[in-house]
Amino acid sequence: MMATEVYNDYVTDPMIAATTDWLLTFPTKAFHVNGTEPIEPFSALWTGQTACEPAALSLVNREESTATNLPDEEIPDFSPAPPIAPGPEPANKDVPLCYEATVVQFAKEAAAGASAITVGVNAFLDAHDGWATLNFLPAALDSTLGRCDVDGDIAVDLDLKETCTRTIDAGDGQLYGLPVVGFAFQKYVNGNVEGAGVLANYAMATVHKSCVAGSGTIAAEC
Repeated sequence: MMATEVYNDYVTDPMIAATTDWLLTFPTKAFHVNGTEPIEPFSALWTGQTACEPAALSLVNREESTATNLPDEEIPDFSPAPPIAPGPEPANKDVPLCYEATVVQFAKEAAAGASAITVGVNAFLDAHDGWATLNFLPAALDSTLGRCDVDGDIAVDLDLKETCTRTIDAGDGQLYGLPVVGFAFQKYVNGNVEGAGVLANYAMATVHKSCVAGSGTIAAEC
């Protein structure tokens, strides 16, 4: 289940009232965050309400072009906002995944229904439709959340002895990233079927694609 990144498509086209949610689940997370300190590859202890892991978000449209209308220093708001307390306040494109199952919402409206475990990224989109990637490698992150910073080292003010590398032993090698599975859920609405004024709703789910990378005898697979 270890993945360095997951990727899938999203559709938010208002002409068809499209909405997209991504479900990401970390089935083994409970065994890594409920002790006296977090166990790799996870970096934050369960507070009783959250245990947030940042993931770096990148986006391209259907022509594989990247956003050009967001200045590097701009800090857009998440919509809907993620938990402010005790969860982190987002300051960049790092998406806080704070639960064993977290929903990432791409449109202004939810595809699967509103939830307390939802974090919104609509403010980061410069195209209604495209592809997105969530990268779990510490070097890809913009911010310091939990024990990870952009170099994969410990935040100095946390005064911890261990580094956060998001690695786990696998035989004579190591795997990088986080153990994650999930899928994208999309919903579309046709409000005037065949011109008869009949409402029709459509939905589909697509399993996330992922990359696996490691050292030793662990071969990369994307």
